[in-house]
Amino acid sequence: HSLHDGSPEKLADATINACVDLTGSQFGFVGYLDEPAGTMSVMAWSDAVKRLRRVEDVPTRFPLKDAGRWAEPIRTGQPVIVDDLSVRGLASRCLPEEHLELENFLGVPVLEHGQAVAVVCLANKPSGYTREDITTARVMMESFWQMRERRRGEVELQESEERFRLLFDSHVDAVFVTTLRGRILQINEAAVRQTGFAGSELAGRCFLTDLSADAATEGLKAYSKLRTPGDAFQFEERRKRKDGSIYWGECTLSALQTQGEGLVVAVSRDITERRAAEERLEFLSTHDPVTGAYNRAYFGEQMRRLERQQSAPISVVIADVNGLKGTNDEDGHAAGDELLRSAYVVFYASLPKGTVAARIGGDEFAALLPGVDASEAQKLVLHIREQLRQFNKTAKRKRPIGLAVGVATVSKGSELPEALRRADARMYEDKRSCDGEGDRVRRRRLFFGNET
Repeated sequence: HSLHDGSPEKLADATINACVDLTGSQFGFVGYLDEPAGTMSVMAWSDAVKRLRRVEDVPTRFPLKDAGRWAEPIRTGQPVIVDDLSVRGLASRCLPEEHLELENFLGVPVLEHGQAVAVVCLANKPSGYTREDITTARVMMESFWQMRERRRGEVELQESEERFRLLFDSHVDAVFVTTLRGRILQINEAAVRQTGFAGSELAGRCFLTDLSADAATEGLKAYSKLRTPGDAFQFEERRKRKDGSIYWGECTLSALQTQGEGLVVAVSRDITERRAAEERLEFLSTHDPVTGAYNRAYFGEQMRRLERQQSAPISVVIADVNGLKGTNDEDGHAAGDELLRSAYVVFYASLPKGTVAARIGGDEFAALLPGVDASEAQKLVLHIREQLRQFNKTAKRKRPIGLAVGVATVSKGSELPEALRRADARMYEDKRSCDGEGDRVRRRRLFFGNET
């Protein structure tokens, strides 16, 4: 029973005493080989040695070159029997001071892959050692070594599991252990905080379909690719909490195998703030931060796209905000920004749905109108004026908003730059048609010119 329980040290103690009893020896020890260091360590003395001579330090370590006949089974890999009085004193370095006298000696190695890794040494059997004693010692030591290695494996596994548990529990990101089909087996505290669910509430639920805010398409693809331990995939998706709120998660899936069972470790990091920052940067790369309109760079890209199209007609309308400089000078730039935003709201609301409208200058907006001919464009300008009149009538503003508008139409995309130039010129004509204040009195004539 003692051979199946306890630490490797206890196993060694039980083994040496069993070998002493079964072979009728007086005493013995179990030693391990440290081949790189060239030493042998006594890991267990028999009880007789402990009773007759005080043994303080276990293991006792000494160089193999100084071990005499005790180390011969390790050096040769073969059992050794010395059954005469000539062995007296040969093991002076293996035993404590004033060691017991030796009458005879048996050494049996333990081999692993053909190399000696341990030895059991027995001494002083009254009737002398036989091959039967060799067999007994070998069977005992091989059983001991197998149990020792198994116990070491169990200890290493336990230590590994403890390390995993420590990492698992202390991980700042949410960690889910799931089956290969995504069924949740275990979560850490970070996952509780991230999802709002307790571990018992998520047990057995699906990491993908039950926590994904959308169709979990990327996650399902990733899980389907996890075939062998070491496979890993990453994806981003919108995920949902217990309270229904949505967050962005960066999910990393890693396949592993433990005790013959395939599992997946899914690490979910809340990247909502990062995604918001990325989306903000992406928005700012194509939009004006003051008004929310597209910016000049995006407008240029759309113009170049339309220039490659030969479909006709295409109209361009340009609107300039009157009085921006005066507002900035008298009321401050915050008031000027508010003027621009209000002007853009009126301008954009007057355009067909889906129109690309952009702020192309400090106080200028422009819109591209594919499929809108000259007649429709003129009606659109009148509509902009009416929308502006209605806005100024109802809005409580210190000054009414004024827009100078110009429009031009071309028959093919390659002529768009010319249309933009003509629309800009007509906008300035419209601006000059206003009085000194530039907003309140406007001539009835609209400058459309002759369109092609």
